[in-house]
Amino acid sequence: MKFKIYFPSQDKDGNSTDFSETMMKIQQKLIQDFGGFTMYEATGYWKGKEIVVERVLIFEVYTDEVTETYLRVLASIIKTELNQASVMFTINNEAYFV
Repeated sequence: MKFKIYFPSQDKDGNSTDFSETMMKIQQKLIQDFGGFTMYEATGYWKGKEIVVERVLIFEVYTDEVTETYLRVLASIIKTELNQASVMFTINNEAYFV
């Protein structure tokens, strides 16, 4: 089973800010719960009032088992602490938004 959590580089208003504290919290949780992860950078594009382009970090984990509830909790932490409109995660390439 593979899951990914998408970590933003700016808040919902497009402001860049230091997200290092929350990123460290998510990293430590993934290491504690799954023994490790792979992190890589990507660029996301979507249509809002205008075309939005954002650099994101993707945390990817392969594991025998994970629940949607677990990932919703992690995504909610990111959403709340980083002032996001929504946060995306995937389980086996199926997308979910919180």
